Amino acid sequence: MLHTSYRVAAAVAVAVVLAGCASTAPASDSTPTRQAQASSAPTVGEHPQVVPDAPAASSVAWDQSSKTAALDVATKAMTLYARPSVGEEKWLADLKPLFTPAAVEDYAYVDPSLIPISTFGAGDLSIDESNGYAALARFGSPAGTYAVQLHRTGKDAPFKVVRFIVPEGPK
Repeated sequence: MLHTSYRVAAAVAVAVVLAGCASTAPASDSTPTRQAQASSAPTVGEHPQVVPDAPAASSVAWDQSSKTAALDVATKAMTLYARPSVGEEKWLADLKPLFTPAAVEDYAYVDPSLIPISTFGAGDLSIDESNGYAALARFGSPAGTYAVQLHRTGKDAPFKVVRFIVPEGPK
């Protein structure tokens, strides 16, 4: 029995040593730096929302024209979204040009007849001055506050809809 305990202890010690060796990476490898930069880019699901070599979010500044453009896209998206009487194919086809590739996939099977609003109030744009890529527009409606999350891939790129955020239902 004593010999079995030594064998188990020896096996555990060997496993620990081998595990330590397997996780050691060469210090001169520059790949981790590139991976760290790529992983800091915003994503939605598995879809990157910024071009890999895009400037840092803080280098894309907000100006009045970009704020206006973001709110215009959000308002147009809400107008096309809040149409419960439109068929599924037309609803998606009308919204597709405003969507990111991930949003096209995410909203491909939405039944617009289940959207409880057809009217909403004026939008209110929320931005983070240190992130020139993303914006959020909120719209009041009879069913609560809806929001449109927007994203652009660069200063001169158009804003695209990432997703609609619907009010929470009764709890």
